[in-house]
Amino acid sequence: MKLSKKTLSIILIILSTFLIAVAQILYKKGAPLLQWNIISILTNFLIISGLALYAIGAVLMTYAMKYNSLSTLYPILALSYIWVNIMASLFLGEIMNPLKWAGSFFILAGVSLIGYGADKS
Repeated sequence: MKLSKKTLSIILIILSTFLIAVAQILYKKGAPLLQWNIISILTNFLIISGLALYAIGAVLMTYAMKYNSLSTLYPILALSYIWVNIMASLFLGEIMNPLKWAGSFFILAGVSLIGYGADKS
């Protein structure tokens, strides 16, 4: 089965949101180790890994933008909020309360509507 370039671009944007979320978790885990000088930043594996994942995410986004409209792809980046909420509760021990779950649901609903609307254009 061959994917269309528009479908591939959506998959790449979703992958990018996941990588961005992982990068943010790595930033959070690496931040307490910083002493706010350039050496501590350059030797902090967690921060450097987060920066690398952000860079990979940016490359994926750029490639995806080549094959689909910005108005379709850009709102999908909001999925990173959902990934961060899930990962923060799994890896950082943060609590997902009902309000956070409701917000995540509305983000998913909005992204779905935008995706559905893109098929109609």
